[in-house]
Amino acid sequence: MTAGRTGPRADDLRRLIETRHAALRAELGAVERSPGRDAIHRTRVAARSLRSLLATLKPLLRPSLLARARRDLRNMAAELGDVREADVRRAWLADLARDSEALSPGACRALELELDRDRDASRKRLRRHLQSQAYRERSLRLAATLGDRRFMTAGRNAGEVVALRLQRRWQRLRRAFDARSADPEALHELRLAAKHTRYASEALMPLLGIEDRKALKDLKRLQDCLGEHRDATEALAWLASLGEPLGPVLLGRLEDPIGRVRSRRLRELDGLAKRFKMPRLAPRVATPGRRRAAGRSARSSAPPRRRSPSS
Repeated sequence: MTAGRTGPRADDLRRLIETRHAALRAELGAVERSPGRDAIHRTRVAARSLRSLLATLKPLLRPSLLARARRDLRNMAAELGDVREADVRRAWLADLARDSEALSPGACRALELELDRDRDASRKRLRRHLQSQAYRERSLRLAATLGDRRFMTAGRNAGEVVALRLQRRWQRLRRAFDARSADPEALHELRLAAKHTRYASEALMPLLGIEDRKALKDLKRLQDCLGEHRDATEALAWLASLGEPLGPVLLGRLEDPIGRVRSRRLRELDGLAKRFKMPRLAPRVATPGRRRAAGRSARSSAPPRRRSPSS
């Protein structure tokens, strides 16, 4: 049985989990050597992608081991979150200040110095964490959990379960899309739903024999749209946290440019909602005629079976 035509088997899913975990380990190694902006971003994506995959496969996995793995992956992503947000804020807010010409050169430089201090402090915290016993224990525990042979409990209907679970992810995203509002927290929840749907779809749609580049491209656009809205919202909160004397000055001058970015992204979101379509997620199954032909071909090419003494 081939995964592309009749849906994935348990072994296909085990290999997929192993592959995604190997990718995460490789990215963590890069961060340990040099915690740069790109390496941290790739590691967070790898951790979230694996976590989304495991959550989607929930009915096929042992609950106690799944809960442990998801908790460790969530903590890994969170531990990288502060420095990732500081990196994004440093680039995004400095570019906005220059492009909008809302600040004088001196105020621009003061803003950049504050952003640099914020980023450097987050990098120092991350370096300390990467050398900690807690970090090493979490990495070892995650490897032991994902490598446990009891982790996968799938039966012969794995393909049907995967298709159903993936379809439910898209349905939840559709409902969140329809119920969207301009509330930043509601938009953040919609962004998380889009991320999990995209990561799970990228991993599992090929195993179902489904290729829908447009659906994945639309998800990426949605994620980018909501991501910049979130960056703008976080930038406002960070500016407000600076306090006197710099905070009120910067906030007063940058609030309007930031507000225009958020408004533009909300208009884009309305356009994306009108074009949003769910992909067809049923696993592709060979027709009876093709299955018989495939069976005859396999039997004709197989070596003759040796009869056992008991047969």
